[in-house]
Amino acid sequence: MLVPHDSLMSIYRGIYRGFRSAEFTWDTLHVSALARDAGVLSGAGHVAVTDTTGRTVRQAVAVTYVFVRRDAGWQLLHGHASHRVLQ
Repeated sequence: MLVPHDSLMSIYRGIYRGFRSAEFTWDTLHVSALARDAGVLSGAGHVAVTDTTGRTVRQAVAVTYVFVRRDAGWQLLHGHASHRVLQ
């Protein structure tokens, strides 16, 4: 299933809406063209999410997203994210 960029951003906003704050920082970020209409984004970063009680959880994150260009523009074909809670 292809997910348009606007829909993907809406999904992420819904996930983080219940938190007081969320801060994400890329440590590494790589974008590579696989073909004229396909590309992959991979990287690692860290996120700090604070809930409504003030508790903050820090995580290391690694992601890989494969995008394809269709008539409607660039769309997510496949995505994967791994999270590791930091002490």
